[in-house]
Amino acid sequence: RSLSYSQNSVISILFENSIEFVISYLGILKAGCIAHLISPTTIESNLQEQISSAQPKLIIYSKSLDSKIINLKSFQKAEFKEVIENNKSKDVRKIDTANTAYLIYTSGTTSTPKGVPVSHANSIFTTKNIVNILGYNSTDIDILPLPLSHSFGLGCLHTSLFVGSTVILHKNTINFNEIFDTMKKYSATTFAAVPATLSKLLRENQNEVEKYFANLRLVITNSTPISTATVNGFRKVLKVGKIATYYGLTEASRSTFMIFNVDGKEESVGKSAPNVQIKIMSDDNDERRSEEHTSELQSRLHLVCRLLLE
Repeated sequence: RSLSYSQNSVISILFENSIEFVISYLGILKAGCIAHLISPTTIESNLQEQISSAQPKLIIYSKSLDSKIINLKSFQKAEFKEVIENNKSKDVRKIDTANTAYLIYTSGTTSTPKGVPVSHANSIFTTKNIVNILGYNSTDIDILPLPLSHSFGLGCLHTSLFVGSTVILHKNTINFNEIFDTMKKYSATTFAAVPATLSKLLRENQNEVEKYFANLRLVITNSTPISTATVNGFRKVLKVGKIATYYGLTEASRSTFMIFNVDGKEESVGKSAPNVQIKIMSDDNDERRSEEHTSELQSRLHLVCRLLLE
């Protein structure tokens, strides 16, 4: 049977971090379709809602996650191997960069998950900013234990692919010893993790962090605020490397960058990326242009950051 679909068709993929995820994701983008990224930890009720909203033509999945989709209906399902064996099309499609590349369902921090479409152009724009600001290059060895179905992990994958570096995927951060082993074996240069993971590493694996992280050139974090204590902990560990974060909703990823070793002001979300405009708005949605109002709102923002960190 044919597995060819028209451009802009939604194709869902359900994998843990794996080469199968990468191949499926890139294949969908090259076909001019939209990749709907499903987290392998998504509960059944949320998955049903996502499928009803995204209306995929096909879901590609790992056999190990078959139980997640067994009750889903109204679309075709195919294991990864079956797709590879059947899709012999040599059709080359011209991709409009304004079109949606992928779809991620995110709840922010409190709301019901909503589908966020991200265009090819936005993805390329943010990837270039990451590369240029944080200095990623083809010689990097990137340790990536973040879920590729999340904006942070996917952005790290984009960066590695863009510069042609080596990316070492881990399914998660449950087994720190496994991560330490790969850091040593492959002489890692970068490590990506959410703030909670970095704090846990310092709290429970201080000796190993001092041993295996000392020569990294970059530790990158994202998704939630990072405490000053964690920032300073890694600044002491890194001999010449930096710890950095970037900030922005899934809809506007990597809007600001903060390199803590350089910029100071650990409670800040950093400076705006090149060609990114940021406005400070009042509670009634009026843009505040005066220095007095801007200073007042910035103070409020710093207060909010401090409360979050506490």
